[in-house]
Order: sequence, then C-alpha cells, then structure tokens
Amino acid sequence: MRAVGAGIPICHFTYRGWQKGVIWGMAHKNVALRTYLSRVASEQPESLGIAKEMVTAKFRNRRVMLRRNHPQPPAMALKERKRLTGMVEPADPCGTLLGIEGEAVRVYFAHSGGMIEAGIYSFDFRTRNRRPPKDPVNAVLPFLHSMLMRQAVVSAMAVGFEPYKGFHYLRR
Repeated sequence: MRAVGAGIPICHFTYRGWQKGVIWGMAHKNVALRTYLSRVASEQPESLGIAKEMVTAKFRNRRVMLRRNHPQPPAMALKERKRLTGMVEPADPCGTLLGIEGEAVRVYFAHSGGMIEAGIYSFDFRTRNRRPPKDPVNAVLPFLHSMLMRQAVVSAMAVGFEPYKGFHYLRR
C-alpha cells in the first residue's frame, strides 16, 4: 500500500501479457480536462481529425525507423508507406482509415526483419503471426506491446487523460 500512497502505479498482467488492471492511488482530479476530452472524442469531425494526426505520425515514424535501422531500406516499401501516408488526410470515415492503417502495418512488418539483424544472430522474421507465434520475434512482440501499453496507460492517467476513451473508432 505504500506504493499506492506514493502515487506509484502497480500494473497487473496475465501470464500471457494481457494487462488486467492498474492499482493507483486517487485519480487525477482535473475534471474539466476529462470532460473536454470526452466531448471532443464524441464529435466526429474533431475525433477523426485527431485520429488522422495520430495515424500520420505513426506512419512517418515507422518510415523513419525503416530508413534508419534497415541496412538496405527497401525503396518499394518506403514508396508504399509514403503513398499510404498521403491517403490518410482524405480518408473518411474511420473504417477507411483503419483499412489504410492495416495495410501500412502489413508493409512495415513485411520489411521489419532487416531491422533486427544483430551480428552473429539471424532472425527469420518475414511477417507478423500470433497464436501461437512461429518464431522468437513474434513470441517477444506481445510482451513488448504489453510493456508499451502499460507505459501509455500510466502516462495518460498521470496527466488526467482517460486511456480508454479513444478517437479512432467512431462510427457514423
């Protein structure tokens, strides 16, 4: 209980890495901020605009990751990622945005193997797969995603955001 009183979050996960909960002292008390974010998330134009900004930033980041970390960045993949980034702004509604995002994820993971070559170790990573994972990289990705999710949830909560209210999945 000392951690809770000190404002240190305690995160609980299943053995498979799924986050089940967070114990954290008193919640952030900025009710005005939480109300504002809830309203914006509920309004289609504003919510879609924020979702597009987030997806565009993610696309650009992954393109930079390929360019910086791949020994021979595949020109076709970089060109395809740039094309998909250009499709984000005119996308309407969110279902279209989700489809574009899914295609970009496929392109990214198809060429991610080149970014994880590590000296004498060679990883046979061609594509993303799950349940059960078929290689060491796919086995560790869910664990790393759960650690990233924990950090994102805790960070959002620390500044008074509602981590479960999103901007991306609005339907008309």
